[in-house]
Amino acid sequence: KSRKQDGHGCAFANAAVEIREPDHPGLEVVHKAKAEKRRRFRKLAKQAGASMPDQLGDALTLLAEGGAMSRLSFACQEGPADNVSKIVRKLLDAYIEK
Repeated sequence: KSRKQDGHGCAFANAAVEIREPDHPGLEVVHKAKAEKRRRFRKLAKQAGASMPDQLGDALTLLAEGGAMSRLSFACQEGPADNVSKIVRKLLDAYIEK
């Protein structure tokens, strides 16, 4: 597996870390973008018939957020993000009856 060498993580997460003023207009953009990602995961979970779609949506949101950051913070080739697809499959199996 090769890693993209020019990636610097999520631009919104990077901005949230760098912006220090709580009333900075850029934070509103970050918060709206992240809320939209969460809304979409929750909607997808509901459409998939999850027993607790908001909970599954939040779990998927956390995996997406954490996965993106772990690619930067783990120098090894086989970091935690490499297991995201397996973890997602387990979550889907747990929340969606077949």
